[in-house]
Amino acid sequence: MQMFYDMFPVVVFFIVYKIWGLYWGTFALIVGSALQILFMQIKQGYVKPVYWLSFVLILIFGSLTIFFHDPLFLKWKVSIINWLMGTAFLLSHFFKRTILEIFVKQADTAPSLPVDILRKINSVWGVFFLFLGTLNIYIAYHYSTNVWVNFKVFGMFGLTILFVFLQTAYLYYLIKSRK
Repeated sequence: MQMFYDMFPVVVFFIVYKIWGLYWGTFALIVGSALQILFMQIKQGYVKPVYWLSFVLILIFGSLTIFFHDPLFLKWKVSIINWLMGTAFLLSHFFKRTILEIFVKQADTAPSLPVDILRKINSVWGVFFLFLGTLNIYIAYHYSTNVWVNFKVFGMFGLTILFVFLQTAYLYYLIKSRK
């Protein structure tokens, strides 16, 4: 169900974009993101800060895209979110616990992993988000908006799935080698 919450605005954007174009799709993205926030508030009683940040950036960059009729604003939003997340993961190494350590500690079903492994994976996630943001901006400037939309919806999702698969294999290797 969490994946539905996460993907709802993007799916709405993609469908509306394919039928009515970028500017209506951007408007649908803003509305979908607002509905996402509202639904989470009603269902869970709170909204995680990352969803608020995403909504604010969608509202700002989406509004600029519609107002100026320039898709680059929306394209930059994707990179900014990824760069912020990557930077947060990497900067968290300067604090008592990394983002991944906090997340794993809060998840009841997460396996117990040594701190050094969690810190390595945290760094890799940080670099991955920085890479995604950079790849997104490259595609935004070198390819058509249609190619960018398809990359945003399918390419980034596919790269993330591949990354998680490789990370899982790496974790398996690390855990097996420690025994």
